[in-house]
Amino acid sequence: MDSKGATKLGRDDLRRICQEARAKEKLRDKASGAITDRLIGMGEFKDAETVYVYVNLPTEVETRNLIKGILKTKKVAVPYTKDDVIRLFRLKGLDELEPGVHNVLEPKKNLRTKEREMKVEDIDLFIMPGVAFDERGNRLGFGRGYHDRMLKKARADAVKIGLAYECQMVEEIPATPTDIPVDYVITEKKTVKC
Repeated sequence: MDSKGATKLGRDDLRRICQEARAKEKLRDKASGAITDRLIGMGEFKDAETVYVYVNLPTEVETRNLIKGILKTKKVAVPYTKDDVIRLFRLKGLDELEPGVHNVLEPKKNLRTKEREMKVEDIDLFIMPGVAFDERGNRLGFGRGYHDRMLKKARADAVKIGLAYECQMVEEIPATPTDIPVDYVITEKKTVKC
């Protein structure tokens, strides 16, 4: 069964199926480029002054080239975890990153100063990862709840955009009361307003 047929499955089964589908994605670079093009063409992206961007894992939609481009015109916040909480770091270049928790690239420890710290309330646009998404904006991550806890503090007018390969789109994700949906999901084939 592929991710499209995964309608009445629980969160763990959806997570497993979509992670497998994402890992098998053969045209990752091409799809990531198409997703990035869709994103940077959006008015919400153009209007944002401060952008939160995840730094991708190998099978996720690629964001490092996107970050390089954003740094030329906007403030960029990237995440790192401390005490099971996402903290935001004002990134000035990709050379400021090193492998951290769960082998995700994070800001180098010696750079994590008060001056480089950012607040969730400062973010105009959140570019979100996910293992799976549905067209209502429900997002399934790795199950740790880091992003949902962070997004609870976001401004009401901040826009949340999930990036995913088409194979990560499912008919329905069973949402929980703590889940924070995204406003848009962008795949290589479409932009979904949720």
